Amino acid sequence: MRGITWVLAAAVTGSLLGAPFAHAQQRARPSAASCAAQPSSDTAVYALEAVDSLPRIRKTTAPNFSVVPAMGTQLSVRVAFVVKQDGTVDRSSVRLVGDSTGTAFDQDAKHWIASLVFWPACRAGRAVRAQVVQPVNYNQMPARPSALH
Repeated sequence: MRGITWVLAAAVTGSLLGAPFAHAQQRARPSAASCAAQPSSDTAVYALEAVDSLPRIRKTTAPNFSVVPAMGTQLSVRVAFVVKQDGTVDRSSVRLVGDSTGTAFDQDAKHWIASLVFWPACRAGRAVRAQVVQPVNYNQMPARPSALH
C-alpha cells in the first residue's frame, strides 16, 4: 500500500499562504466571510499585501490525476491565479510560475486550482479581486512497514 499526499500548502492549516505573508494575516481584519456579500465594482487585481483580509479556501474537491507518477515521486509547482470578488478562480488567469515539472502534474495542478472556491479578499469592507501565487506539492511515498513485535 502506498500513501499519496496532495497538498495545497496551508489549505490544511486554515490560511491560504504561509510565512511570507504572515504580516498580512496578523493585521486586524474582519472574518473571512464578512465582505463576501459586499462585492466591489472595483475591477483592479490587488496584491495580497494591499488587501485587509486574504482569500481563504471555502470549497475544494479531491484532485483528479491524469497519470499517477512513480513511487517515491515528489513534485512541486507554483501556480498563479486571481480570486474574483465572488470567490471563484478566474480560469483565464491560472498559470504556472517558476519551474515546470515537465509532467502531466503541471496541468493537473492548474485544473485543480481552477476548481477551488474561496472566501474573497477584502479591501475597505468590500470583496475585491486578488492575485495569489500558491505552491502545489505531490508526494507519493511507500507506506511505512509495520513494526514487528
